[in-house]
Amino acid sequence: MAKLSRRITIITLVMAIFAILLAELVVSAGGSPRRMQVGIATTCINPASPLCVAAL
Repeated sequence: MAKLSRRITIITLVMAIFAILLAELVVSAGGSPRRMQVGIATTCINPASPLCVAAL
């Protein structure tokens, strides 16, 4: 039983590290400021909107 719990713990930690790295990859691959509306990526029309990100 101890062997099984040790294996489950190791698998859980590896998956947690993978999830954190994948989340970082998704956040860093943002690209140009766009927002999703009805499944279509469009540029921000109103820059004052809280959904839009200012482009530098």
